[in-house]
Amino acid sequence: MCKILKDKWTATSFQNVRENLQHHKKTEATLNKISPPWLEKIQYAAIRSAPGFPITTPKNILLAESKLALIIERAKFLCDCQLTKSLSNNSSYTYKTIKRFYYISTKHNNSKTNRLLCNRIANLDNIDCRNNYNIYI
Repeated sequence: MCKILKDKWTATSFQNVRENLQHHKKTEATLNKISPPWLEKIQYAAIRSAPGFPITTPKNILLAESKLALIIERAKFLCDCQLTKSLSNNSSYTYKTIKRFYYISTKHNNSKTNRLLCNRIANLDNIDCRNNYNIYI
């Protein structure tokens, strides 16, 4: 049984580890509920176990060898991509909802719970917004 499990872990590639970690966090807002250090521990454990790095391997070596970004950086990137896509169409319902959320969060100063998402929205001021923008091109 141990040999089967070892062969299975050896066959696992870094790409599978990345996809599994990425699957569990679609937006950065999820990270408000789950602490990033806990997710990073899971990421390091997955990177160590897939190719068989020893426990004493430093974290910077793990990230360099696996060519993965920190989980918080990956979440910021995914959030930026999703927001850019959503905010590029002025006539969409998603655009109006996100803008309303951002306005309410900044006006009432209750952005503490949604700090990560509000920071990402604030950094996306230079988006080219159009009416009836075709996202399938």
